Amino acid sequence: MIVETQTEIIGALETIDSVSTVISGIGDFEELIKKSYRLPALLVIYNGARFQPAGLIGSTRAQHVMSFTVLSVIRNSRSVSDGAADSFSLIEKTREKLIGLVTLSGRLWPVSENLILADAGLYVYGLEYTIKAETTGV
Repeated sequence: MIVETQTEIIGALETIDSVSTVISGIGDFEELIKKSYRLPALLVIYNGARFQPAGLIGSTRAQHVMSFTVLSVIRNSRSVSDGAADSFSLIEKTREKLIGLVTLSGRLWPVSENLILADAGLYVYGLEYTIKAETTGV
């Protein structure tokens, strides 16, 4: 379900015309940022899940909240205000595509948006989204 959900998120983000790269990522944010991408880029990262305590004795249903971060990466060397405007525009376009997106796992919902890096014309924001989901064991 993780791969399918991540693929659905990527598919929604690929419809943003102004984005050059939309891919999945894994690992440390700083290491991912150092890699070379056609910018602006959106990197979709599965952070993991938090599971609820067991509900019924003998049940194999595990309710959980899946967490994804979308790294929004742009470069704008003209000015800080232009870089901020470009970043905010991409954040808003991302929100339009992801808030309430219904996936196989559940409905995507925003949790936070945080500045990760603003340096030498490179601007990176981390946009965290969650999905309340359920999975079953054997």
